[in-house]
Amino acid sequence: MHDDRYYVLDAEGETFVFSFAYAGIFKRLRLGVNSLATGNDTLYGWANGFLYELFASDQLLDLEYLSPRFIEGRLSEIKAYKKFYFFAKGDIIIDIIINDRLVVNQIKLKSGDTETIQPPQELQRGNYVQFKITGKGELLEYEYEVERRDE
Repeated sequence: MHDDRYYVLDAEGETFVFSFAYAGIFKRLRLGVNSLATGNDTLYGWANGFLYELFASDQLLDLEYLSPRFIEGRLSEIKAYKKFYFFAKGDIIIDIIINDRLVVNQIKLKSGDTETIQPPQELQRGNYVQFKITGKGELLEYEYEVERRDE
């Protein structure tokens, strides 16, 4: 455990990260290490005879991430996903998926600026939303407006 997150390394070298501080966040990482350790409030990984401090670099990372389906209430409830706000550093590209349908395709975010994306009105309705994030950098924040619809 490190910084309120649980780290588990499996036999194939994949690291699973569980954070319960903000409603349960789960990550799957390929760090290229054989074992994990903590000491002096730092997370380390062991690989090829060397001990590395993990997450210490200031270099931008290559990302390819597909989020879980965010339901916002009941799955059976139709909602309107109106506006999405993103703040990123680097060259990040966002796809927005509503009910497994791509509604916003390959939007490149401006590094260091807040970007507002509004899907076409006829594509805003659905039961859940998902994000595909690719590029090189960091997605520092995202938020979206959702209205519940009674149908």
